[in-house]
Amino acid sequence: MKWKFIENKGIISEDNSRLEIYFGMARQDLRLKLNFDPNQNKGRFDNEDSYGNALGRNGNWFRFAFSKHEDKLEGIEILAGTIDVCGVSVIANGGNLKETIKELEKKGFVFTKGDYSYTDFDHLVDIGDSEESGGDENQVCWFLTVVNFDYLKVKN
Repeated sequence: MKWKFIENKGIISEDNSRLEIYFGMARQDLRLKLNFDPNQNKGRFDNEDSYGNALGRNGNWFRFAFSKHEDKLEGIEILAGTIDVCGVSVIANGGNLKETIKELEKKGFVFTKGDYSYTDFDHLVDIGDSEESGGDENQVCWFLTVVNFDYLKVKN
């Protein structure tokens, strides 16, 4: 499934322009729109929903994180699929990590290397490093955008 990143708002489907997923959306509304299957959510945190092959489309897997008290969308994680970020195709689950970071930096992104990923705190983008997460070398293993990354910042 192909997505387009909308900074500070969320994502929209490039395969189906009617599928818009924005921060602040109600969990129940998303579950209805995407035919939520609770069996795919086993082992997840209470405030997360996981969707594999959503809407009957193979090759996509994404997760949403919700505020604990209001059940409003706060995080979008693409684990398999492609997302267009300012004209750069970020391929989760197998894309070239170094080339992706390099191309996004040309577009003005500034990444900080973390334990498992590269994070741009200004654009609210995090790109997972497969090798650091126990997988293959030089591959993207996720694309994440959230309402804020305060939890990742080192406290002095």
